[in-house]
Amino acid sequence: MEKENIVRRKVRALRAFYTNLAIYSVVCAASIFAWLMMGAGPFWPIWVIFGCGAAAVLQALSLGHLPMVEEMLPFLKPEWEEAQVKLLMAEKNEVMKAVDTKSTVEQKTSASKPAAPKAASKPKTPKKAVSTKPKAPKKETPKTEVN
Repeated sequence: MEKENIVRRKVRALRAFYTNLAIYSVVCAASIFAWLMMGAGPFWPIWVIFGCGAAAVLQALSLGHLPMVEEMLPFLKPEWEEAQVKLLMAEKNEVMKAVDTKSTVEQKTSASKPAAPKAASKPKTPKKAVSTKPKAPKKETPKTEVN
């Protein structure tokens, strides 16, 4: 019974998609007809066509009617998210194992070597304060020539 309900929902969604495509076609044709009747100036119906086309493409993607796009963009597939979670969890487990192994090796080597004494640090001497005042320009004394 559960599988039948799932199939019925998919069929209703498919029916809604085809109904929307028919409505989009009528709206686009009507806007082109109105454009022609108004003197065929700048082709403004292109905006209606783009809008209806974008809505149709998004609806087709949600129903899985564009498998070619799903092949080019695999993250659109429903299984992609679960596969990524498993992949990242496996990578995290490998990294954790490597870190655990490295820390175990470091613990073993540090236990076998005596700790080296730390070098005595020099006491810090205070630095001289630097003045931020600009220095006064030096006065030049005129030179006199001796004959």
